[in-house]
Amino acid sequence: MAYPTFPEINRDRRGYPFYGPELSDAPDLYGTEEVPAEEKLVYARYSLGESEWMIFETDKLTGEAFGFVVLNGDTEMAEMGYIDVMALEGAVTPFGSIIERDRNWTPKPFGEVDPRGR
Repeated sequence: MAYPTFPEINRDRRGYPFYGPELSDAPDLYGTEEVPAEEKLVYARYSLGESEWMIFETDKLTGEAFGFVVLNGDTEMAEMGYIDVMALEGAVTPFGSIIERDRNWTPKPFGEVDPRGR
């Protein structure tokens, strides 16, 4: 199922689509529930400074996703959980920075890119 068109309030500022085609390739929510964490594929990666969001699964109707999040480089407190992808797109820091999609990302197993092991 293709990812629907969600609002992109920061599209002009970003200069490219926030919701890349890789989100359409991600399994539905709970689709990899039985897959060990290190084997789950990371389909998309978003970042802002030392924060990053890695997407494993998506709900293509609501924009909710499941993935791994590191905030402010704090890998000790990083965790898997639910991510509101539309909220990420609309987020703007007090300094005007926005969350960017890694446009060079190719899906890879989480075990290869787990920031706690870098």
